[in-house]
Amino acid sequence: MPDLLTRVALCYFADEINHWLRFGAPMKQIWVDRRHAFAFFRPGQIFGYVCWEGNNYGTQSWRFLILKTGDGSRPLYVVPGVVPGAEILLDLSGVGRVRKALDAISRIEVLGIDPASVPIRYYRYVQNRLFVGLLVRPYSLEEHERWQRQGILLDLD
Repeated sequence: MPDLLTRVALCYFADEINHWLRFGAPMKQIWVDRRHAFAFFRPGQIFGYVCWEGNNYGTQSWRFLILKTGDGSRPLYVVPGVVPGAEILLDLSGVGRVRKALDAISRIEVLGIDPASVPIRYYRYVQNRLFVGLLVRPYSLEEHERWQRQGILLDLD
């Protein structure tokens, strides 16, 4: 079976809708017009997807997902804007939770680490801590190097 690509819809209308990639390296992007694009990912890639919607009164919904594209070995979850779906590593909604998750990603990038190379279990940890309103232990360079030495970057539990 040929590798199936995962298509992610990107969209921007000022003060109304903004669906964008926070991190990840799509193999290609196709712009439909100046407000709509599609990003295509190979099987097994990890990326961050932000879905924000607002109106005249401000933010109406804000969701941040970290997804892993399917490779045919595991079931996929239906995620709006992601075809055919993806494995969900982190799924948070609400302004406070999303901001804290995005801050965690920014702290990872400050260390010079690509967020797509962080072990899956760290994102599951972040998801669980933020979901119940607890603080998140920052990811460290030492921790990342330890995972790399052990070869457990994409652990599956």
